Amino acid sequence: MPDNPSTLLKRARAMRQRPTKTEEIFWRRVRNHQISGLKFRRQVPIHGIVVDFACLTHRLVVEIDGGVHRLPEVQVRDQDRDINLLGYGYYVMRFSDRAILEELEIVVGLIKDYVRNRHPLTPDPSPPWGARGVR
Repeated sequence: MPDNPSTLLKRARAMRQRPTKTEEIFWRRVRNHQISGLKFRRQVPIHGIVVDFACLTHRLVVEIDGGVHRLPEVQVRDQDRDINLLGYGYYVMRFSDRAILEELEIVVGLIKDYVRNRHPLTPDPSPPWGARGVR
């Protein structure tokens, strides 16, 4: 049974107050629009799931996975969460603790690439000369 909204908010608030080392490193890198002007939030409840980080305008979730995420039962739970979020239109990017500690700028580059390729900042071009829209 899913948690009620106030329980989720309390859990998210508690998680924000006790971040893991790698969550704190990632947060320092992405907060205040440091990555291509993207606004990230941390420990965000989305449709009954508290995610590590989210850029809501681009419907992007970033999860940072510690060692426990290598356990088969946790991998199944993570996969179910990812599928659930995808069903609500969110794309989930998962990175290991090690990637955050050792390759943070590569992680940042992958996030930038996703946003640039998936959600271009420029609008679609106008229709060719003489083309008309459907009325």
